[in-house]
Amino acid sequence: DIMQKIGTGYAVLRPLQDAGTIYKVVLGDGSSPMTAEIEVKSTSESTAPPPEITETGNGAKDAKEYLESTGVLNFIQGVLQVVVKERPSDPFAFMAR
Repeated sequence: DIMQKIGTGYAVLRPLQDAGTIYKVVLGDGSSPMTAEIEVKSTSESTAPPPEITETGNGAKDAKEYLESTGVLNFIQGVLQVVVKERPSDPFAFMAR
């Protein structure tokens, strides 16, 4: 059967990417893991302008606004959700993959 399920994986995508991005996904930890390359690109013709970033910020409010405007907050939340769901023995190595 060519549509047999061989594994599962997660991809936490970087937000606010203008051009297409290619991600390499590795499935399996055995002697012959399988890999796949996934290209992610915007489906809309127009892209949002890059967020304005100030050189210095004051306080937690500015930090939160910066993290939200750059997409870092959503990215980190996605990574942490996968770590909590998978519960790897070495979460730091898991996040670094």
